[in-house]
Amino acid sequence: MMQRVCFLLTALVLICLLCACGGADTPTDLPVSDPEPPVAEPLTLVADGQSAYRIVRAEEGTQFILDAASALHQQIAALTGAKLEILIDWESDMVASTMATEYEIVLGSTSRNGKYFHYDTSALGTYDYDITVIENRVLIVGGSDAATARAVEYFIENYLPETSADRIEIDPALHMEYRAPQREMMKIMSLNLLATDTEYGSNANISQHLIALRQPRVQTIILNHMPDSIGLQECSSPWRQYFDSLDASWNYDRVGAEKHPKVSILYNTDRLELTDSGSIWLTEDPEHLKVSVEWEGNSERLAHYAIFMVKGTDVHYIHVNTHVGTESVNLQTNQAKVVRDYCEKLVAETGYPVVCTGDFNFTVKSPAYTELTGTILGDAKMLAAESSTGTGSFNKMGKAGYPKPDPIDQVMVSTADWNVYTYAVDYTTFDGSYYSDHYAVVATMTMRK
Repeated sequence: MMQRVCFLLTALVLICLLCACGGADTPTDLPVSDPEPPVAEPLTLVADGQSAYRIVRAEEGTQFILDAASALHQQIAALTGAKLEILIDWESDMVASTMATEYEIVLGSTSRNGKYFHYDTSALGTYDYDITVIENRVLIVGGSDAATARAVEYFIENYLPETSADRIEIDPALHMEYRAPQREMMKIMSLNLLATDTEYGSNANISQHLIALRQPRVQTIILNHMPDSIGLQECSSPWRQYFDSLDASWNYDRVGAEKHPKVSILYNTDRLELTDSGSIWLTEDPEHLKVSVEWEGNSERLAHYAIFMVKGTDVHYIHVNTHVGTESVNLQTNQAKVVRDYCEKLVAETGYPVVCTGDFNFTVKSPAYTELTGTILGDAKMLAAESSTGTGSFNKMGKAGYPKPDPIDQVMVSTADWNVYTYAVDYTTFDGSYYSDHYAVVATMTMRK
């Protein structure tokens, strides 16, 4: 009897187990798929020539930001006819038009970040930038105003239509980050040495202007900065002999055109290897004609170039150095064009970036400056992402009224190839005495590619 009861109990347990296992396969226990999330509507910046959006920039915007805001406004207007208002990042309860709305294209660092939205920009390097959508706002921001300007260029080129359109729509999930390549910093200097002892013969301190006294001062200026390459003007025979006689610990070699060596380039032999060099005259026939009477010239003027390879790499750059004449604006404008065309030719032939140094003898206000910067070249002073220091570069050995507000010595760069970080004029004196009648101009930069 007991065996029969045990058998029945065992059978019952087995039946319960089988039922439990079978229950796991019932449709009610199958996983249920989550519903597809709704597709977000695009942000409509412009529709039928109308827009609710405004462009907002920092209240104390630099020229980078001013130009970027204007370029974005003009491009949207050209494409759609919509003229987006440009506002500064300032609000007043008394002026309704200044108050923030949710429909804004915000450029750079503004007080809106932290007040109306939160976006961490602390990791952005000097030339890094982000473009992102935060609810209905479009934020275009860089690690510097220069980087924000680059970001606006990218936004125009990649997110606005190429041709006229009735609408501009932006993906609400838009988020792009650009991180500038980490490259070695390059430092470029330009310095007019003052060729003679007698230029300022009437000056009471003429004894302090002798080349022999100024040579160690110039060496100190160079060693304080340690530039990679230095464009020298008025590098006369005493200067050439001095530089060429310095021992190997100096770490600089000089290269100049045999036909006019007063335009020379010094380069840091620890960093750079010279691979090529050449020169042209600043005339309408640069290969043969030394002086252009037609342009009102009366002295030989030259542009000299050197191509350098950064040691241990396959990175090259071109350094062009020149000294433009003073006879007339017409001469300067024509010579500036020759220099610019020469830079373009060298870049096209080699594919290398170019820097161009010189005592140009004209300022930013001159038509010659406009000619020089008309295509591939930009002024390092204007391009520097961080605060520039210094104004005038011609001191005239301390004559009253000098230096003038604007420099005549420049460092130019091919704008597509360089990120310029700093620009400075070195106003160092030595117990009140000068190292030249020009101050050194120095810029730091990295190659963009």
